[in-house]
Amino acid sequence: MNILDQINKDFEITNPSMSLSSIPEKINPNADGLLSMYPKLIYEYKQEEVSEKKEFSLSYEEIMERYSIGFDDEFEDDVRAIEVVSESGEVNILGTLGNISLIKGKAKSRKSFLVNLIISSVLGNDESSKIRGSEVASKHILYFDTEQGKSHVAKALNRIKAKSNLEYDIENLSTFTLREQTPNKRLEYIDCVIKNTNDIGLIIIDGVKDLVTSINDERESTEVSSKLLKWSTEYNCHIMVVLHENPSNDKSRGHIGTELTNKAETVLQVAVDDKNSKVSVVRASACRNKEFEGFAFEIKENLPYILDDYSIDKKPSKTALNDLPDKDKFDLFTEAFKNNKEFKRSELLDVLRTMLYKGFKEIKNKGKNEITPFIRYGLDNGMILQEGNRQPYRLNKEFSHS
Repeated sequence: MNILDQINKDFEITNPSMSLSSIPEKINPNADGLLSMYPKLIYEYKQEEVSEKKEFSLSYEEIMERYSIGFDDEFEDDVRAIEVVSESGEVNILGTLGNISLIKGKAKSRKSFLVNLIISSVLGNDESSKIRGSEVASKHILYFDTEQGKSHVAKALNRIKAKSNLEYDIENLSTFTLREQTPNKRLEYIDCVIKNTNDIGLIIIDGVKDLVTSINDERESTEVSSKLLKWSTEYNCHIMVVLHENPSNDKSRGHIGTELTNKAETVLQVAVDDKNSKVSVVRASACRNKEFEGFAFEIKENLPYILDDYSIDKKPSKTALNDLPDKDKFDLFTEAFKNNKEFKRSELLDVLRTMLYKGFKEIKNKGKNEITPFIRYGLDNGMILQEGNRQPYRLNKEFSHS
């Protein structure tokens, strides 16, 4: 029965063109004006919806069988995907199949060079190497870069080949640059490549923040971290992602950094060594397995080389506020102004001191005396604006550090 026939039946209308006087009295007289327009009347007629019980994708029995863990259950140890060998010869886990790891570090700490070093070490499969990946050396490696252009990614690919000492073409390494795509498209394309690649051992995403529109969006961050966990489990591979640290401390940036730090099996920190700016130091920031021994590497002829017997401090010293690159300085001002459009000078001093107190030892020791020149630097370089003497400060949203 169509909708018009249903209306006729409910209102006991036998002739749609009949006059209003013949319509049964039980019809609300207030509707006469509308009914006079019938049959051109547009009438929304909704049948009562019958509530249905929510259907689960799995039954209770299936959930218990697949996901419950008992005291007597025994499982094989996770298969090691990547290992780090200490100076003493001890072999420790960097990552296992079915898990994810995170590489974090400040801008220009050579995170991408570390990625190249890890991939080339896995491909080379040299037992004498500091980094080994024997369990994934013959499997497929997917390398996604979201930040660099095609020419720079091509250079990275040539570094990997040169460092792996493989003369032949590397058929089990597929490299992609997704810089020009939107976050949603990047996720879509990565998912498509993964689904259509056989026997994956290692996936690296250099620039995981570019898979979300905002690093502080909780929903997007949770969705991306869940995707990574799903891929690593479903395809039994190891996924390694790269993310910047906050300019004011050593925490991974944004809510996505928090999510990935909590979910990662291993968190690696890369930092330029205070004793030698040409050297980068890699430390285990957090590990579910036994912590691996830190190591250092430097760039020679555009290739990363691990330094043997290099003395590494257990904890990296904090970067000086004045030594930060302009991008990180502007990020600090952006963070300070996130809840206010403008500040008086005294207010801006207090906000910056509270924000920078734990991250920079010079602020802790000298306080506002160190923040005043920082504000002056921001003004002189166009990061913040002031329309006149004693006028409030505002963030320059048009500032470009390039």
